[in-house]
Amino acid sequence: MRLKLALRDVYSGYVDSLVPTVIRAVCGGSVDIVPEDRAELVIVGPFRKKRGFFEKLKKSDRNRNATYLFHTGENVRRHAVPADFSISFDLGVDDDTHLRWPLWTDSLVWRERGIVYEPENGRFGGGIEIERLLEPLGPRPLEREFRAAIFSWHLNEPRGSLIEALSSVMEVDGFGRAFDKSIASHDSSGFYKYDVLQRYMFNLCPENSLYPGYYTEKIVEAYAAGCIPIGWADPNLDADFNAGALINSLPFAKAGYAKGMAEAVAPEKLRRLVEVPLLDQAPSLEPLVRFIGKVVRASR
Repeated sequence: MRLKLALRDVYSGYVDSLVPTVIRAVCGGSVDIVPEDRAELVIVGPFRKKRGFFEKLKKSDRNRNATYLFHTGENVRRHAVPADFSISFDLGVDDDTHLRWPLWTDSLVWRERGIVYEPENGRFGGGIEIERLLEPLGPRPLEREFRAAIFSWHLNEPRGSLIEALSSVMEVDGFGRAFDKSIASHDSSGFYKYDVLQRYMFNLCPENSLYPGYYTEKIVEAYAAGCIPIGWADPNLDADFNAGALINSLPFAKAGYAKGMAEAVAPEKLRRLVEVPLLDQAPSLEPLVRFIGKVVRASR
């Protein structure tokens, strides 16, 4: 029997992302996208807004015959909508109806358990091979110009302060709508991040906000392009990455971002940093496949 799947409050193109790809694989390709009132499984995203705030999906506003899966790649808690299952960034959750599966995994090329997933990733310039993240950067970034790039749609804090602080240490070049208002969307910039970053030693890549476990594609893309990532992220990031393979500027706030960054880019520190791989071991699809299998079984 084909699974009847509905998508609600998700971003454009979500149907081709990793989680729906795994659902199709678990179901042997037998999946139909249907309206919510006909669905057996409904995936709800975090993009239902009202007056600028995430609006909770009320139980009365649901198909009572369907199983609901809340999937967020935003810094929104797993309980943002009432659902039977959830997938989020959140660390420290002891609940078998929840899976921590961070968004950066969607940037990777997966070839596992018969599943082939190669994201187009139009902003970056293609999917990222896992093997690249298992290798140290090596000396190549240190041979590039001592300069940083940042890609941004906005300059909300802390981005403005971080750019100002890093600019006291090196030249910082900005790309994206925050620096060029003629860019109408993420996918219409006329450049790929990967290509631009080939000229830079560093990529200033702060997260938009903080929460334990909230790490997006930013650090991974910087590293895959051969740059030293300068992030701004929750200090638990060693749950996903080798902290020694990147610069996390968040701890610099106490003594001052400029001072912290100047110390972090000292030559002897950079020589040690580029010898540390971002990942110690390859991530596996197995936890996601098992979890999706449980969700699909519950929906039948």
